[in-house]
Parts: sequence; C-alpha cells; structure tokens
Amino acid sequence: MTQHLVSRTYKFAGLTLLAVSFLAIPILDSGLVKMRTAERLEHSRDNEESASYRWNPELYRLLSFGHVTSAVDWLLIRFITDGNLTHVEAGKEPEIARVLELATDLDPLFFSLYTAGANFLSIVRNEPKSALKLIEKGNEFYKKNLAQYPDEIRNGLWSDAWRLTFTLGYLQLFEFQNMAKAIAAYDEMRKTEHVPTVLRKMAESIQTPEGQFRIGLNALSFMKKYHEADEVMSAELAKKEKAFMLAKDLYFWNLAFNTELKNPASRNAESFFPAFRIKVGIPARDAFGGEIFYNRTNKRIETQTPSVPVLGLELAKAPVVKPPTAR
Repeated sequence: MTQHLVSRTYKFAGLTLLAVSFLAIPILDSGLVKMRTAERLEHSRDNEESASYRWNPELYRLLSFGHVTSAVDWLLIRFITDGNLTHVEAGKEPEIARVLELATDLDPLFFSLYTAGANFLSIVRNEPKSALKLIEKGNEFYKKNLAQYPDEIRNGLWSDAWRLTFTLGYLQLFEFQNMAKAIAAYDEMRKTEHVPTVLRKMAESIQTPEGQFRIGLNALSFMKKYHEADEVMSAELAKKEKAFMLAKDLYFWNLAFNTELKNPASRNAESFFPAFRIKVGIPARDAFGGEIFYNRTNKRIETQTPSVPVLGLELAKAPVVKPPTAR
C-alpha cells in the first residue's frame, strides 16, 4: 500500500475511542442497509445466488454523525484486513468491491483506494469487472472534478493520477483482451501530468505490433515491481506474464506461417506445419504444458492451454515483423 494508506491506518488508532461512543459505523459495517429493489440490481452484478447487498452512501454518511473520515477509515481497515484471496465465481461480485465503492463514494479524493483496490480485485480476486468499474470511477472524478481542488491536492495526493489510465490500460489489455481500448487508455496516460518518461515513450510507440507487445510486457514488469512485497500479487502477475508471452508467440508464429503459405510449394498448411515448426523452433508444448498444434478448422496455430489472451486481432494490417525464435 502507499504511504497515504499507511498514514490513514495509523490515524485509525486515535479514532477508536470516538468509534466506541457511537455505534453507527460498526452497525453500518455489518450491513445495515440492504438494497433489494430491481432498480438497484440493474446496476450491479449481484444475483440471488450471491446473497449480496449494497450500502446507501447518503444514509451511511448521515449515521456517521459528521465523522465521515472515521467511517472511511473503518472501510479502509476492512479493505486492508480482507483475508479472502480466492477467485470470485462467475456472476458474483465480492463484498470487498462494495466496500471500495462505498469508501470512494464517501471520500472521492482517496486516490489510493482506486488503484490499490482495482489491482486487488483484478489480480488477487480475479474480478476484472469490479476493478474496471472502480478505476473508471476514479478516472472520471479526475477528469471532471479534480481541477476545482487546490494545488496541494492535485500535486500531492493526486500527483500519480497517471496510474488510473495505466491501470485501465492494463485491465483492457490483460483482463478483457481489448487492444483498441488499451491503446486509448495508454494514449490518455501519456498526456497526463507527472507520467514517467519511460511510460510516455512506450505509449507513443504503441501503434506498431512490437510497441503494443512491448508496452504489455513493461506494464507487467512495472506492476510486478510495484507489488514485489506481496507474494500473492507477484505470483498472479507471473502467471499473466507467462500467458502474455505465449499469446505473443502465437501471434507472431501465425503471422510468419501465413506469410510462408503464400509460397505455392507450401500451400497445404497442415502438412507444411511440421517443417515450419522445426524451422522457427516452435516447441511441442507451451510453458503451461499445453500442446501446440495447427488447428485446421480455425486455420491457425493454437494451444490446448485454456484462457490464453487472444491478442493481435487488430494488428492484421500492421507491418510484418520478425517472428520469435525458440527460447
């Protein structure tokens, strides 16, 4: 977590006696307000199986009796101490996503909750939709509301605002496999104040296939360094990096294979693939153990490993680059 998270955590100790004097915050934390109306459910991923609920921020604010900061600190502690590291089942929304939603409703200036929360939801809980909703909420606040706040806020707590679109680009690239939206996010990032020069230069070169894969790998490297002290985060990011490298190889192998097929001597793709495999150095199995083969139905080189990101679909008209050699 950032220093901002830590400082607010320490402040919580001083607020404990105050919290004892009024029980509204613990009551609210246990789920005082339950939203069951169809209108609310339309805007959430909650369903009957998830048995979930959603807080009303205005009622939460009212029952904090003017101590909204204390209420947000309670929610911060709830987030920091959340011990559920299991992947979320399809169709369900984790409770911690609603904790983060409420906290940022009450204190939209709490920058770290957007980035740390989105990273936790997507990488640890494997719930990218909630992560995307949270990071887009923070980015919307940044673009529409932050300008009205003083310089010490904009250049202090929000000096790393570029992390919002950086995380947005990461989500679109690795979680939703949407290269077009990832490019848009990284392009927006490079125009943000205080963005590191290396990231700005990478974003500027994203219009080429090599540039797109390069920024993907660098995004993962940046995330791994940022979360290197967190073993769970690091392990999940290592898996994503391995999957991304496999997707990269598959893209360039298919690009080179289709180029070779233009030669009349190698028109029969299925019979030509074994020779191409030896020439390029395609292994029998990928890093996950899945068999790499030529799929005559789909007319492309594929792997049996599930959930490999389908990247490169928007790159059909991009310049042909040298395919990878065997590692």
